[in-house]
Amino acid sequence: MKTVLTLQQYPTPLSDNAHDTAAGRLKPCLKQYGIRWKRSFLSHDRLQMWCQFEAKDVEAVRQACRSADIPLAGAWQVEKYEAG
Repeated sequence: MKTVLTLQQYPTPLSDNAHDTAAGRLKPCLKQYGIRWKRSFLSHDRLQMWCQFEAKDVEAVRQACRSADIPLAGAWQVEKYEAG
């Protein structure tokens, strides 16, 4: 499995209700494409969100998001680097 990061950008701050609604649409699509959600980071102003997934490739994540009507500003396969 590959590590994939996505970026979503919002014209107005993301409400908890809008987040929950989108997450509810995305959950079955992730399952359909064999993707595992790992974590998300929401900017303090709630205008951007980065999500980390484990997937066979970045295109699977893009397809799952399209199926759930989740617009992405970007999606990338990444490698993890940590302080040693």
